Order: sequence, then C-alpha cells, then structure tokens
Amino acid sequence: RDNRTGELTFPPGQNEETNKLLKEFRPNRTPEEILRSGCFGGTYFRPIVSAVTNRRYVPSEVLKDTVLTEWIEGLDVKRMLTSSTYRAEV
Repeated sequence: RDNRTGELTFPPGQNEETNKLLKEFRPNRTPEEILRSGCFGGTYFRPIVSAVTNRRYVPSEVLKDTVLTEWIEGLDVKRMLTSSTYRAEV
C-alpha cells in the first residue's frame, strides 16, 4: 500500500502483457485482508472435488501451499476459511 494514498501498488515484472494489466488493476483489499474478512462466508478453502482435475482438494494442504502463514495467523481457520457451511455473518 502506498503510505500517502492507501492505494495498492504492484512492482513491474518482466512480462509486458502482465505489466499492462497491472496498470489497470485497482483492488481495494490485499489478499490478507480478504482472508481475514472471511471471504465467501468462510468457505473459500472448503473441501472440494474438482470436475476439471478430477482431484479431491484438502483445505489444510491447499492453505499450506498457497497462503502465507502470517496472513491467517490467529484466525479461526475452520470457521473463517475452510468451512463447508456458508455463514453470512462471517
């Protein structure tokens, strides 16, 4: 985040096409903020079986492989991220 404006900014990479997209990409939350807010009613990392990969995804494994530990530290992971039940209050 830019300290002055609060706007999220991204350093340019080596791929010009991606750099063009990043100039237009204006999110209002960081990935950590989204996870801490209980995205999708706490079901974002629910257990699923993918019809595309024909594979069962286990939430704890997916979290370990895709999310920085500090982003979810102190969260009730079962309620806020890996629940099979959508909760509007989350």
